[in-house]
Amino acid sequence: MRNILNIMLIDDDPINNLISRETIRHFDPAINVVEYDKPDEALEYLTTQSKQRTQNLPDVIFLDLNMPLINGWSFLDEYKHILQFFNTDIELFLLTSSINHKDIQKAQSFPIITHYISKPLTIRVLEKIKNDQAPY
Repeated sequence: MRNILNIMLIDDDPINNLISRETIRHFDPAINVVEYDKPDEALEYLTTQSKQRTQNLPDVIFLDLNMPLINGWSFLDEYKHILQFFNTDIELFLLTSSINHKDIQKAQSFPIITHYISKPLTIRVLEKIKNDQAPY
């Protein structure tokens, strides 16, 4: 069983962030949730943390694909360059409304993606993640 203390949400839609945040809080109120509606700000935070000796990193990241300016794919391209500097493993889940088969196939080509999850985030998905099971 995995211990999840910190979760990062990256989604430009405040309603989806609200739903995910409240689902996480209902699942386990002790989990700290950090939200970013701009992927570049999340990248900046993660990059800054990667340069510090005492890193404050999430255990899990839920990333949306369809966002303006910097979409989930662009985020992943940048994110993979800073991974080597982290002092811990971060599980990254795509949490998206996209059911496009091409997106699902593309996600499988990114080894840094743990799983592809369809919105909304549910208690059942969180339970499976905590128990190291595939969330679908």
